Amino acid sequence: MPSIDLGLGGRVGVVGRRYRVELRAAYGLRRDQIAHAATPPDAYGQFNFLAGVLAGCFNLGRETLAFGPCVDAEVGWMSAQGCGVSQSITANQPWLAIGVGGYAAISLGSRWNIPLHLDVLAPILRPEFVFKNVPQSRVFQAPIVGVRVSAGIELCF
Repeated sequence: MPSIDLGLGGRVGVVGRRYRVELRAAYGLRRDQIAHAATPPDAYGQFNFLAGVLAGCFNLGRETLAFGPCVDAEVGWMSAQGCGVSQSITANQPWLAIGVGGYAAISLGSRWNIPLHLDVLAPILRPEFVFKNVPQSRVFQAPIVGVRVSAGIELCF
C-alpha cells in the first residue's frame, strides 16, 4: 500500500507443542490510501487491499509465552480508483508475496491468547498502477519489501 494502513482480519489455525500453522485473511479499512502521479497535475489514485496468508511457525516458547520464527505465503488483490482525471477507471491487480517473520502468543489462561506477528514480505508480483494513455503517469508500484504487524485475540479449543 502507498502508506501505513489499518485492516480487519481473521485467522484459523492448528497449534502443536512445537509448531503453529495459520490461515489468515485481512481487508484494508482505510479509504484514504492515496498516491499521486507526476502527470497529470492533481491526479491521484485511491487504493485498497484484500489478502490471505498461509503461515507456518516454529514454537520456541512455553505455554505462557509461545514465540518463534515463521515463513509466509501471501496471495491477495489490490484495487485502485483513479481520481482527478477525465475518465475514472477502477483497476484490480493480483498480489503474491513470500516472507519471513516471527510471532509471539501471550497466554491469558487455558483458552485465550494474544497473538502478535511481524512479517517482512517480498512480492513476487509487483502490481504497477498508471493512468491509461498518459506517459510517465505511474501512480504506485508495490515496494520491493513490505512489513506487516498484526495483533489480535485468539480462542483456543
